[in-house]
Amino acid sequence: MTDIPRELIDAILGEVKDMESLKRCALSAPALRGSSQRILLHSMSVHAEGRRDYNAACALLAVSPHVATYITRFTVYVSSSPATPEKLRSFQQLLSKLTHVRRCAIRGGTSGSWHDFATLVPALFEFILRSDLTKLHVLFVSELPIPALAVLVSSAPQVSFYNVGVDTNGYDGASLAGKQSNSKLQQLLVLQSDGVCDVLGRPQFAPSRANLRRLSVRSADVDISVGIFFATANTLEHIGFHYRPYNVVLDHLPYLPVLRSVDIPMESSSAHKQHLIDSVASIVVSRPPCLEEIIITYRLQSFHTAFLRSETVAALDAVLGSDATAPRIRWRLSFGWGNDIQTSNRLADFAALVRVEMPTLYRRGKVTCERYYLWGEEGEWALR
Repeated sequence: MTDIPRELIDAILGEVKDMESLKRCALSAPALRGSSQRILLHSMSVHAEGRRDYNAACALLAVSPHVATYITRFTVYVSSSPATPEKLRSFQQLLSKLTHVRRCAIRGGTSGSWHDFATLVPALFEFILRSDLTKLHVLFVSELPIPALAVLVSSAPQVSFYNVGVDTNGYDGASLAGKQSNSKLQQLLVLQSDGVCDVLGRPQFAPSRANLRRLSVRSADVDISVGIFFATANTLEHIGFHYRPYNVVLDHLPYLPVLRSVDIPMESSSAHKQHLIDSVASIVVSRPPCLEEIIITYRLQSFHTAFLRSETVAALDAVLGSDATAPRIRWRLSFGWGNDIQTSNRLADFAALVRVEMPTLYRRGKVTCERYYLWGEEGEWALR
């Protein structure tokens, strides 16, 4: 066992998805212990109160300091109550020990106001700025000051906001000075956070947006949120939009000269989608020369949800198949139910439908299907 390269052990254990099996590996042999623990202990969540509060996390790392080097994902739940001096010290000590975090999430409390946990912000920002983050998520926070937004949106290549409100009171453009320097932002996901879209589309945020390549927005108000598409039109390579009705956004978007892919979400409330056909046709006609892919994200609400009608799928094949240079189609199916076997079977059924009803694109190798996880990064490919 000691002669096996650690890289090979890491690769093998990385394929083990069952936590109990990993625990047994950690206890079975010294050569497996470190690699197993790195997987088991890669994530930490801390709360302001309760069993997993800042004090408990500090105590854990004091007893087992090596664990801190395993933690690459960190979630902090912030309280609506101001932190006591003791909790603030524990919070600062905890963050000082976490030197390998690459993904960080900040989740608001019951009220979620940024001002409620203002005492934690200096330590939190120091941690965010010194960490080499690849992803930052901000969830359930209201009254986020614009200067704080400037820091957060510039601190990682991938940043997301979910249910975040922005406080624009007392805003002074000078307060952004230095907060957007060396922005890392390349991918931005904004869900139900119209104020974030509005503010980030303003001229003062041009430094933060300078390298933005991927933008996905879920909004109920096109007029408020579409401005960021105009502000980033010359750099956007990938876009997604989740509006209701979703097709209305196509009439509001600017020309995107370097666009490579567009993601169209589709609700499963009806089995025939004429507006889906119209939207795809509109994209094909007015597409920039570098558009390579149209992604259709299709959410199945239940096991009994009907697929698209065969004539709808066939119509899409006709729209795209008539032009040999048209972009490829990628179907992404998101399941809100079922186990792996059930979802795999449904995915296979849909892939069979696509093979039959999209013969032109299938013959050209320009249609694929995958299982899609909204918060995940993996797809399961069904078409070969």
